[in-house]
Formats: sequence, C-alpha cells, structure tokens
Amino acid sequence: MARRNGKGIRMNARGYVKSHGRLCLSIAALLIGLLGFCGGVVTFVSERFTLFDVTAYLSFAGLLVGVAAIVVSRRGSKACDELTYAVLGVILSCPVAGFTAMGYVTVAQRRIIGERYTLYYDMPRLHKAMQSYAESQDGRLPEAATWFDSLRQVNPALSDDEFRHPHDPGISVAYNAALAGRRITEVSPDAVLFFEGMGGRNLAGGPELLPPTPLRSTVCIVLVKGVRQDYWVEQRGTHGPNYEVLPVRWEP
Repeated sequence: MARRNGKGIRMNARGYVKSHGRLCLSIAALLIGLLGFCGGVVTFVSERFTLFDVTAYLSFAGLLVGVAAIVVSRRGSKACDELTYAVLGVILSCPVAGFTAMGYVTVAQRRIIGERYTLYYDMPRLHKAMQSYAESQDGRLPEAATWFDSLRQVNPALSDDEFRHPHDPGISVAYNAALAGRRITEVSPDAVLFFEGMGGRNLAGGPELLPPTPLRSTVCIVLVKGVRQDYWVEQRGTHGPNYEVLPVRWEP
C-alpha cells in the first residue's frame, strides 16, 4: 500500500510540475513578447534606435518561446490559459520580429545594390575630370593608352579606386577609344564616354571589352553629355520608357 501511495505521489508531482511548467513557459512567452513590443514602441517614439537590437532579440525570443509553448500545450485544467498566454506572446512578438526581419533583408539588398553600383557612383567624378582635362587641352580628349593618368594630372585627387570595382574582380571603368584625341565639340553628346569593362588601369576600347552575360547582365555607361544609363549586354542597348531596346552610340 505504501508503494502504491509513493508511486501515486511521484506521478502527481510529475503531473504538477509538467502542468505548471507549461503554464510558466506560456507566461514567459507573454512577458517576453510584451517587453519586446513595449521596447519597440519606446524605440520608435523616443527615436533611441540604439535600443532596437535588444528589442529585436527580445521579440525573436518571445516568438520562439511562444511557438514552443503552443506546441507543448496539452489538454488539462489550464490548457486554455496556457494557449491564451502563448498566443498573446506570439502576437506581441510578431510585429517587431517581422519588422526586424524585413529591415535586415532591406539592408542586405541595399548592400548588394551598393556593391553592384560602386562604379555607377564613381563615374560622375571621372566625367567631371574629363571635362576639366578637355578645357585644359584646348577641347581635346585624352589618348586611349594613358587616359586615366592624363586625368590624374589635371585632378590629382583621383585615386585608383575611381576606376576599379572593389567588389567585382576584373571589372573597371573603360574609356571609349573611338573618342580618343578628338575635340569634345566634334563628338556627339550621345556617344558613350565611359563604360564598365573587363580589364585594369587605363582600359580603353569598345564593346569587345564588355563582360560576358553570365557574369553581368547590365553594366553602367556614361555618355559624353554626362547621362548615366544601364546597358544590357545581351540585348546590346538600353531600355526606353516602354522597355524597348534602344541602341547606344559608340562612334563619335
């Protein structure tokens, strides 16, 4: 009889711990979710974005704990309360956790775009340097073999980073060799001046320097008039307002 009583006591104790453990887990999910939600509100209202990382971690923790509490909940005297607390914890954690996830994805996409368009933002400096060079040389454009060195003589602030893509080995700014030595007034404003090509310093040439399409679908080009455009390598042109392919001018 004593053995049965002892076994019954142990079973009751296990059931008590198990039941209250599930309840504590659900309450923990609710509290963590509440802290994360309140932290998110305080962060945006007070604009103290240094707190956002802590808030994001709390929200993800509340989301995970809430899902775990929902999974482990079983039928019992307090099953309804357990599910209620767990679901509330998940609901409170979802907004901040979702916003954080979207923010991380957006930042990653912007980083990729920034790396892709590094030379896109450097080319206006080269275009301005080219204009300065032409003004100092009676309107003539530099020779193809030493065009970048010639630009640096006029604008010493230019560095090697202006022509070399730091995140895409083998890609650099190329000079349209068809314009070399000509007067800028004799060249069409719509002709290609700079473009992204395969090579290194003082790279000059034409479409033969464009990267292969598996490597790059588009490259940046700059026209003599200073307009930047995306050039589709495979289609050999740019896209117009209605996505029609427009050829570009490589000859002067």
